[in-house]
Amino acid sequence: MTEMKKAILVPRCILTRGLDWKSNGSYHELAEIMKVIIDSKSGIIQLPCPHLESMIQNEEDSCAHSIHANTFAESNLNNSYVQLYTRMISPVIKEIEACEKQGVRITGLIGVKGSPCCSTKTSKDDIDRQFMKLLLRKMEERLIHIETANI
Repeated sequence: MTEMKKAILVPRCILTRGLDWKSNGSYHELAEIMKVIIDSKSGIIQLPCPHLESMIQNEEDSCAHSIHANTFAESNLNNSYVQLYTRMISPVIKEIEACEKQGVRITGLIGVKGSPCCSTKTSKDDIDRQFMKLLLRKMEERLIHIETANI
C-alpha cells in the first residue's frame, strides 16, 4: 500500500523567522516546527506574506492597519486590502487544487498566534485574522476543508 502524500499550508514568516510574527523568532523554534512537519511526513506549501506584499504594492502595511482596526469585516477593511488579499490567495487556491489532482491531500493550515493577518483562530487574546479569514472563506467556497492550528 502506498503512503498518502500530504502537505501543510505554512505562512512565510514561520519558515523565515520562526514562531513570533512580531520579532525575528529563533532557529530553535523553526527547527521545532520543521520537526513536527517532517514527523507528520508532510510537504509544505508556503503562503504569501500579506505584510511584504502590501509593502511591495506601496500601500500601508495591511498588518499594521488591522492592529489599529482590531477587527475584520470586509466592510471595515480598505477595499484595496481585500483586492490585494484576493490576488494573493487566488494562486494558493489553484496550487491546492493542482496538488489534490496529483493525489496530494492538504491536511492543515498553520497560523501565527496573535498575528493580525495570519492567525487562524479568534479569541479574546487574538486579533481577528484578516488574510487567513479570507483564505479560509475562499477555500470553503471551493469545498476545501482542512484543520487549522495557531503556533
